[in-house]
Amino acid sequence: MESCRHLSLVLVRSEVKRRCQHCQLVLSAEELGDSFCPECYEEKGQRNYAFENVKDTTEGKALYLCEDCGVGIAAGVPPGA
Repeated sequence: MESCRHLSLVLVRSEVKRRCQHCQLVLSAEELGDSFCPECYEEKGQRNYAFENVKDTTEGKALYLCEDCGVGIAAGVPPGA
């Protein structure tokens, strides 16, 4: 395994997530738009519009991805957390 110095980092945007209150499917708000739950529609033929926002657990933290090796690096997180 080669070692990577992680010199090509890209900041990953945090996005708002929504959870279906019926099947618990989690989608980004951008993917969902104003539409119904695709999982409920596919499985049961029901158009459910009941969603709740998923709490953002990355508040105060930044996530970077190394373009060279693909590893995720969390900044602002104490070691071992």
